[in-house]
Amino acid sequence: MNIKVFRETNFKDTELGPLPEEWQVVRLGEVFLPVNKKEREQKILDHETYRLLTVRLYAKGICLRGEETGAHIGTKILYKTKVGDFVFSKIDARNGAWGFVPEELAGALVSGDFPILSLNFLKADKSFIEFLMSQASIWEPLQHLSVGSTNRRRLQTADLLSINIPLPPLPEQRAIAYVLRTVQEAKRATERVIAALRDLKKSLMRHLFTYGPVPISDVGAQHAAPLQDTEIGPIPAHWQVVRLGDLVAKGDIWLKNGFAHGGHNQAKSGVPHLRPFNITNTGEITLAQVKYVPPPTDESSYWILPGDIIFNNTNSEELVGKTAYFGLDGKFVFSNHMTLIRVLSDDLNAYWLSKYFHWLWSQRVV
Repeated sequence: MNIKVFRETNFKDTELGPLPEEWQVVRLGEVFLPVNKKEREQKILDHETYRLLTVRLYAKGICLRGEETGAHIGTKILYKTKVGDFVFSKIDARNGAWGFVPEELAGALVSGDFPILSLNFLKADKSFIEFLMSQASIWEPLQHLSVGSTNRRRLQTADLLSINIPLPPLPEQRAIAYVLRTVQEAKRATERVIAALRDLKKSLMRHLFTYGPVPISDVGAQHAAPLQDTEIGPIPAHWQVVRLGDLVAKGDIWLKNGFAHGGHNQAKSGVPHLRPFNITNTGEITLAQVKYVPPPTDESSYWILPGDIIFNNTNSEELVGKTAYFGLDGKFVFSNHMTLIRVLSDDLNAYWLSKYFHWLWSQRVV
């Protein structure tokens, strides 16, 4: 696809902020029209089976809710959808639930709770509108207009169509959508590579913790990687199986639980207080959601030192057991949901131990 480069230098002030002069500010109702539902009515018969659609609030899009017989459907009239229909449902504090009906689901039915809108393709590009509708700025003005309980807040079609949106000329809409789609596809490709690397790492860890640093091609050869059967499975014959508690009793390892604090802040006042969210699924430290507490005394045992291991001892089944090696600069402390493991013996490698514990978490052993 050849993209025309739009070199906008002149802007105008609008109710949506500065916009290029060629852009318009229009109501959503100028690009969408409500479908005449009378023409889409489908009377429900008890002995027939129907495909029912719903929309996903967070994942954005239309999906098949399932197939039900008329006897199980709470209403006697549903409405048939067509390819490209825009179906809207509920709204929450951040998002609306909506989507365009894909070809493979055309003809499936929705209830009267789902407004059906038709896009004017002479004015708007479908991909551009999809990207535009995903912006929080579209939904924030509608919060006070939606009605209903917390998880079932609904919005009248007229209120939705009253939203003001920026509308570039149609060729520019297509160019913007093309660039955004290219970035989105690159992001998905990157995520697939990351997922493949994560799986490779898991496989490599399984190999290393079973055979040791032995080439995969040598596994099974009599002269390489002789194994012994143990209570934790096969391991190299020259390895030992020991209890963590025995290493603590010998003084090879020191354990310490963290402390609770009700005065967290995110204003970076004090020192970072590491919590379960600060260990990633790959066993690394992340400071994306770090909170701060007043620092303890310099002599406190709650300070984390480089080379320490932190283990998540509390929380949901998915989080308990996540482990990370600590190698950050700066002063950090840890919460009561974490256990600090400090290696004191030259016979034990802290990084190796942290990765073994995190591998146990990935295998759901903990």
